Amino acid sequence: MMQLRKIALEKQAMVIGGNTTGIISTGKAMMGFFPYWLDRVYKPGRVGVMTRSGSLTNEVTAEIVKAGFGPSSIVGVGGDPVPLTRFAEILPLFEKDPDTDAVVMIGEIGGTMEEDVAEAIEQRIFTKPLIGFMGGRTAPKGQKMGHAGAIITAGKGTVEDKVEALAKAGALVADRPSMIGQLLQKVL
Repeated sequence: MMQLRKIALEKQAMVIGGNTTGIISTGKAMMGFFPYWLDRVYKPGRVGVMTRSGSLTNEVTAEIVKAGFGPSSIVGVGGDPVPLTRFAEILPLFEKDPDTDAVVMIGEIGGTMEEDVAEAIEQRIFTKPLIGFMGGRTAPKGQKMGHAGAIITAGKGTVEDKVEALAKAGALVADRPSMIGQLLQKVL
């Protein structure tokens, strides 16, 4: 994966994965392993979603729709320790997208992608409202949870670190998926 990421960066290409559910631009296109019915259930909206978790994507997107919004695009970056494209690399695309007014990020324990997002917000690379949710709040340190990317090592990648960095940068962070709709209503 590291070699493939290096080649993609050299070629200025964006490769999503590995271990990803794929990408949906609601009402336009769908690629990957999302359930076939998602495109019909989730009508187009103005909330971008970027996610490390396939199963939480369905729950969070349902909360977005229940709150009266819909997804503009959903990008699953995958759960591997070395993702080919990181959240912070996707943010500029959502920033430029006239069909996206806010972004919901579904993060997890392990790695530093969510902290990189906080840095992008602080550096004004991304200026739209961002709402985060971190899966794995009760995961024991050092134990793999579900896939290779969801492991806390060397004191990095904890939910607490991610929540603190995002809040400091000005993002809102939901304690549970059911809060996401309320937070969207607050910022949009």
